[in-house]
Amino acid sequence: MKYINRTIILLIIAVLLYVTSSCDRIEPPYTDIVKVDTTAKDNDTIRRILLEDYTGFKCVYCPTAQDFAKNLDSIYSGRIILMAVHAGFWADTDKVHTYNFKTPEGDALDKFFGNSGLGNPNGLINRVGYPDNAVLKSGKWEATIQNILITKPKMSIKLAATYDKSTRTISGTANIKYLEDGSSNDNLCLYILEDSIVKYQADVRYSPPDRWDYVHNHVLRGSFTGTWGEQLSTTAIVKGTQFSKTFSYQIPAGKDWRTGQLKVIGFIHDFQKTYEIWQVAETDVK
Repeated sequence: MKYINRTIILLIIAVLLYVTSSCDRIEPPYTDIVKVDTTAKDNDTIRRILLEDYTGFKCVYCPTAQDFAKNLDSIYSGRIILMAVHAGFWADTDKVHTYNFKTPEGDALDKFFGNSGLGNPNGLINRVGYPDNAVLKSGKWEATIQNILITKPKMSIKLAATYDKSTRTISGTANIKYLEDGSSNDNLCLYILEDSIVKYQADVRYSPPDRWDYVHNHVLRGSFTGTWGEQLSTTAIVKGTQFSKTFSYQIPAGKDWRTGQLKVIGFIHDFQKTYEIWQVAETDVK
């Protein structure tokens, strides 16, 4: 009897530890809706937002957050760019789940902003609120998005990217025009994302919660410029200034990336100051 009681106590402790660990339940978002114009005649100069969804394939509540992000993308069509960053404990591989979604860039971002330490799923909306209030649960995403969308963009970004099968190289250009004055802190980041990766995902909405055919989208795969990007100018940038940057990346041997599902995103952020993202753009790799 003592052995049975002790076993029951240990099971209760294990359940409590699991519930209070870093995979958090998604509660319904209740936000005050502000009407935002999601249309624009000039798609190159509208304000766009990067929603970084910090996730992990073992996080049972993460698919709910991903569906919420997808819904926001449909509501604010053309204004939101999604990026799924697999990082932290819930993205660790093991003997059963061997596929590794992690990247050096994702690990660096997760460590810097502290997302997984605060409990996945969560996200960054243009990284506003750094250092104290940048990491947001999904219920706060929309209100932050609305506040940003009513502001004017500081620059426009046009991206183009192609893939050379013979060299396994992605290459392209980023053309930037400043619509307002800029700063020497402005860094250009160029990341590689992949859609439609069919791999395992834990999902609390299923019983058992194991989904082996889950479709992972907007997954961060790597970068052209490193985690924090490249400085555009060593001096202040005057309104009207234009930059044209070329980039290339050779996909390492052994990577199972499907080139028809790759995208490039580019954004400019306030490096080593607020880290806020001023503008972001996206293009398919053709």
